[in-house]
Amino acid sequence: MWQKSKGDIKGLTRLQNGKIRSTPLNILKILESDEELVGKLSIDENGDRIITGNLPWRQYNENDRFFRNGDVSCLHWYLETKYGVYRGTVKALHYLFAQIHFKQ
Repeated sequence: MWQKSKGDIKGLTRLQNGKIRSTPLNILKILESDEELVGKLSIDENGDRIITGNLPWRQYNENDRFFRNGDVSCLHWYLETKYGVYRGTVKALHYLFAQIHFKQ
């Protein structure tokens, strides 16, 4: 199981009790900073969402590299387990993939 993060990612907004707020912006910052996730999500030449490396819940496989609904569920679990956040994951993913798409 994943170790609980101390949430050392800079710029995360927090609740009064110190826990990370579960917001799309915080989750986007986590997706862009977490060493297990950064650089492992991309878009291919056809516009399909793909993985480009091992994810905490899934080993990279060149023959099965599409980012699927099951990966979204696993990402929810990962974020909740490691950071205590999950609400806003889908919005953050849409934004992340849009950023990647427009950079290409």
